[in-house]
Order: sequence, then structure tokens, then C-alpha cells
Amino acid sequence: MALLLTDVTNFLVSEGLIGGATGWTAAQAYMPPSPDQVIAVFESGGYPPEAKRSGSTETEYDEPTFQVRGRAGEFEMAALRAKMGAIYRALHDSELSPTSGDPAYVFVFAMQSGPFPLGLDENNRPGLTWNFRALRERET
Repeated sequence: MALLLTDVTNFLVSEGLIGGATGWTAAQAYMPPSPDQVIAVFESGGYPPEAKRSGSTETEYDEPTFQVRGRAGEFEMAALRAKMGAIYRALHDSELSPTSGDPAYVFVFAMQSGPFPLGLDENNRPGLTWNFRALRERET
């Protein structure tokens, strides 16, 4: 099974955008209550699967979608916007490296040209989301 969340997270770590000494914690499929600066990746369904004729040798593709959700410290919207912009620039029109043995990605594209603001949480921490889609060879 292709591990979209792992592939996206590993890509963002390899780009030096999250994890390690960046000050931004990485999460998958949930937003932890702490620390303040978190970038989380969520699966968000995708487009209908491509169909091919029986017996065809054509490569089949899937189009999974995912959301990158960010949160920064109290009232730190500027820092969050800068981080989400860097993530957008890294992911948009990129090719993710699949987890060993998984199908190859053809591309990743942002689904909108800017992040969607989530407002402030109960601790006055701003949130933003950005949605992406990937084209990936179908698993056999």
C-alpha cells in the first residue's frame, strides 16, 4: 500500500522544512495539542480512480489528494504564512519519492493558489491549510 502521508512527510523533512532543527514538528493524520509549531499532513480522499479496458497494458494512475495543515505560536500568523509558502513552493509541481517498493509519483500540484485560514484556536494559535493532489502510478 502506498504511504502517501509518509511520502509527503519524508519529502518535507528532506527539503529541510519540518522536523529536525527547523522548530516545526511533523505530524501525520492528526494535529497534536503541543508544541505550538506543527505541520501535519492529512489524506483527503482523491479523485475517482482511472479505469482501463480489460487486457490493456496501459499504466493506470490514481489521483490521491492530501492537505497540509499548519499551526504556529500565539498570534504568529506571519511565521505560519512564511512556512506554508515554503511548503507550497516545495510541493507544487514536484515529484515525490515513493516509499521503497511503492509506485512512482508523476507530479504533485496545489489545488488552490493560496492557503485557507482556519482562524485562531483556543490558545490564540493561527491555523492554515493548503490542499494538494498527486498523480501516482496504480499499485499492482
